[in-house]
Amino acid sequence: MAANFIPVARAAGLRGVARFVDCRWSLQEVGLGRAQFEAGRIPGAVFADVDADLSAAPGPTTGRHPLPPLAVFTEWLQRNQVAPAAPVVVYDEVGGGYAARLWWMLRCLGYEQVHILDGGLMAWREEGLPVDTTE
Repeated sequence: MAANFIPVARAAGLRGVARFVDCRWSLQEVGLGRAQFEAGRIPGAVFADVDADLSAAPGPTTGRHPLPPLAVFTEWLQRNQVAPAAPVVVYDEVGGGYAARLWWMLRCLGYEQVHILDGGLMAWREEGLPVDTTE
């Protein structure tokens, strides 16, 4: 699994080439990930909401976060310009646990250039790299 993590310095070198996707989320506080995204994100990143974009509505036999229908997820990918031909860097706040869901979903669809940002946005900030705070 370590090979799937990308160091911050290498990810920074992919700006302008890779699609960065912010996957911050909280089980305890609905909407926290979106609020964090709006407060500051890697420049050019798009937001993937675990509840709305990376999951379908739960049902009595599906568990809390079933996978979305393929057509719905594919439309989200197209709308957000997440293409299999370009590198994709997914991140959350620190450890990659939430970002790993999108990493796995993309790998299942055949995306080969998908990476989890090692240390997440916290590591990006610690390196003094730019964070976009515009809405």
